[in-house]
Amino acid sequence: MTAPARQALAAALAALLLAPPTVFGQSGGLQVEVVAGQGGSNDVNTRAYVEPVVEVKDGQGRPVADAEVTFRAPAQGPSVTFYGASRSTTVHTDQSGRAGAYGMMPNTDPGPFQIAVLAEHDGRTASAVIDQVNQAPPVEKKKFFGKKMRALVGIGVIVAIVAIATGGD
Repeated sequence: MTAPARQALAAALAALLLAPPTVFGQSGGLQVEVVAGQGGSNDVNTRAYVEPVVEVKDGQGRPVADAEVTFRAPAQGPSVTFYGASRSTTVHTDQSGRAGAYGMMPNTDPGPFQIAVLAEHDGRTASAVIDQVNQAPPVEKKKFFGKKMRALVGIGVIVAIVAIATGGD
């Protein structure tokens, strides 16, 4: 390999390494950037979740309004549903090029999973993957007798002892 070819290869690799890490997929001048939800942790007990949000941009980095964005969750194992039933939802970007998978709910299977994102606009497509995890935080065990209950039982025992000692008078 010649020195100029090595320099060109090194420059291309450097450009790839220095590219913003949140830009996941681009094709034909379309880009999908994950702006929220990457690494999100959803609670399978309370069904609390982290909404994935992406921004679709053109080749010059400008937001693309009205792009069609599909969020697709795994069909089995740890996953989410959208609007309570579907494993996928399709929405359009707003004027700022953003689209989110709102109305999401984690299933009860704990573990990591990926949400696939596909954006389409004027025949161009781009994709991204959003990593999330469903977690089952430990449920705090309720004590049978709390402090207030123990105090009331203690007072009741004292009253009973006094009643017995005084003959009930």
